[in-house]
Amino acid sequence: MKSYIIYLIRHGKCTKDDDVVYYGKTDVSLTEEGKELLRERRAEEEYPDVDVIYTSPMKRCTETLDILYPDREYVTVENLKECDFGDFDGKSSSELMENEDFHEWLRGKNPPNGETTQDFVKRSVVAFAQIVEDIMKKGEQRAVICTHGGNIMGILSVCGIPEAPFSNWTCDNGGGYTLRITPSIWMRGYKAEVIEKIL
Repeated sequence: MKSYIIYLIRHGKCTKDDDVVYYGKTDVSLTEEGKELLRERRAEEEYPDVDVIYTSPMKRCTETLDILYPDREYVTVENLKECDFGDFDGKSSSELMENEDFHEWLRGKNPPNGETTQDFVKRSVVAFAQIVEDIMKKGEQRAVICTHGGNIMGILSVCGIPEAPFSNWTCDNGGGYTLRITPSIWMRGYKAEVIEKIL
């Protein structure tokens, strides 16, 4: 039976240091370092040729695709946007270290005025399922989805085989995972085989 390959790729680096910055709804561009790293990776590790490309509409994703897949058109998918971190959006972990709400969030509570983890994962999985249905309907064999680290973690925590929790599916900027969609497996439980890690 025909199967489909999807490459989940995380956008390039958009922070200037090693401090974690929670960019969710804040629409930032890639750093110059981030752009250069993507150019280097593209030169060294030929990114896979694909039939169709889907992306989060945020600049850090579309700029990534402009480097990795220049002159290619892509389909933007609103539900592939990063989580809305509410009051924490745009702030670094060092800035938030004295904030008790921040520590509560790290322990699993929702960010003040932000999106719940459950809602975020649900919309990410809905977006992924719609893309899978779209490529199967059109018969596109290979696709790229460029999105955010949290979206990739959410999608794979629900749909990935082997099954693993959210925190197990991290990846570097410009990296990601190669998935195989086998229609008979997908139709039974919306599961995708994780074949390998990219970069």
